[in-house]
Amino acid sequence: MKKYRGVFPALYACYDPAGHIDPRGVRYWTNLLCGKGVGGIYVNGLQGECGALNTAEKMTVMENVMAEADGRVRVLCNVSCVSPQETGTLCRHAAACGVDGIVVFALDPKVSLEKLLEEADRLAALSGECDLILGPAALPDGTKALEQALAGAKEARVRGLLLAEADLERLELLQEALGENVSLICAEASMKAYSAFCRGLDALLGRYELLVPETAVRLESSLRYAFSGKAMQDQALLSALMENLDGCDAPLDAARTLLSRLRGVDLGPVRQPLPVMSERDREAVEKCVRVMAGRAR
Repeated sequence: MKKYRGVFPALYACYDPAGHIDPRGVRYWTNLLCGKGVGGIYVNGLQGECGALNTAEKMTVMENVMAEADGRVRVLCNVSCVSPQETGTLCRHAAACGVDGIVVFALDPKVSLEKLLEEADRLAALSGECDLILGPAALPDGTKALEQALAGAKEARVRGLLLAEADLERLELLQEALGENVSLICAEASMKAYSAFCRGLDALLGRYELLVPETAVRLESSLRYAFSGKAMQDQALLSALMENLDGCDAPLDAARTLLSRLRGVDLGPVRQPLPVMSERDREAVEKCVRVMAGRAR
């Protein structure tokens, strides 16, 4: 049976007034998500603030997510870093915390699946009983070559394959090649990823789904079970949020500001060298607030 299904919001970092990781903030968002029906939580992802956190801070985030989630949802944790030593440290710590799966992410989008499997092999010895989630990787063209590459993933302890948006075009072929034990997970939040739930996509790791987890979960369910009429309003809301925030110069800072506006909790500023919002970005946030207010009515 496929273990990873549904929407997995990528958790943003929470800072206290002094700029340190705020364990209370991490636990607050973890608890909120657990109550919204998400399939799980994605921790220390590459898209966002991971590069601005040191190893100790990533470990603090992981510990507090696991303590608060307490088995209520699946937890996936990215361990991939530029430094192999840091990757190994995070891998061992994730296993000690009891995360469900470690994500072996491709720092190079052109890396082959075979190369990623070699890295997964190295980390398997450090990750205890954790599942391995692999990708995204450059998947070979041609049915036979693809099936041969995926056979290696099935033989390893891989329980999830991360897909880029372009891979969704071959979703049915990937399902057939991987069988029932490997979840197909899209690593890019987009409406194409949501529409793929109709065709059998198992899960989505989304960086904007933290903003409106209820809407994301409802939309995923409507599409998976072909309730297209119920999906239209939710699809329009998520499309508007993604479109406005993707157009920002500093989408992460804009998203964090919007999150504070929607939930009334200050996450603290983004860290340098991440960019801060411009006046144009502030207008985009205000537009998102108006979109949300209109949806509430």
